[in-house]
Amino acid sequence: MFNNILVISASSWFVAQILKTLIHAVKNKKIACERMIGAGG
Repeated sequence: MFNNILVISASSWFVAQILKTLIHAVKNKKIACERMIGAGG
C-alpha cells in the first residue's frame, strides 16, 4: 500500500533538515529558519 522507499527517503530528509537546524541553533545561539530549506550542512 505504501511505497516504503519513498517514505524512508522523505523521513530521512526531514530528520536531516531538523538536525541541521538544531545543530546550527546550538552553535550560533539563534534559530535560523532558512537552514531548514537551505542545502548543505
